[in-house]
Amino acid sequence: MSEIIKPKIVFPVGHHASGKTEFCDYLAEEHGFRVIETGSMMRRLYGEREEEYRNLDIKDYVKQKLAEDENFFDDYLNNLIRVAEEDSNLVAVNGMRSYDNIRKLKTSRPHAQHEIVWIDAPSQLLYERYLKREKIQMSFEEFCDLLEVDLALGLGEIEGVADHRIENTGSVGELRARSEEVLRLIASKAMELYE
Repeated sequence: MSEIIKPKIVFPVGHHASGKTEFCDYLAEEHGFRVIETGSMMRRLYGEREEEYRNLDIKDYVKQKLAEDENFFDDYLNNLIRVAEEDSNLVAVNGMRSYDNIRKLKTSRPHAQHEIVWIDAPSQLLYERYLKREKIQMSFEEFCDLLEVDLALGLGEIEGVADHRIENTGSVGELRARSEEVLRLIASKAMELYE
């Protein structure tokens, strides 16, 4: 798998607690992918914000920066991917919630093979995983509202255009096995592109 010719950017996408981070951990551990976490990236950007933005919370900061420059987020993410590609031709971008952002990244990196991997599980299972991971109290209805917000942000559009799908209803080992199957499909697709 590591003898891939064309740089690859993989976008694992799915609802909260679907298994995206575990998928990325597997890519990094077993195949040398560099993983970019967009949530961590935004928190780092917020922490490095200029003095005039110090009184804004993170959501207002991002809104303000995007109002000033609609490419603010994309430019920053593109720079992170460029740096990651210097170390590895295998990059996973975790945490994308909008197909528009993915489309912009694809356009700005035409030299790479882009693959969207939709990872999902039934809502009840997502809810149970989310509560366990976040260690919070939340009703199932509140969690479903959270899923609806994700869909409104564009997650549903991404699901519709995903190149690969993983139904994550089992153990971590089963998710890793399915992840390996998807990586084999991605590698075979890359080989077809060169034939």
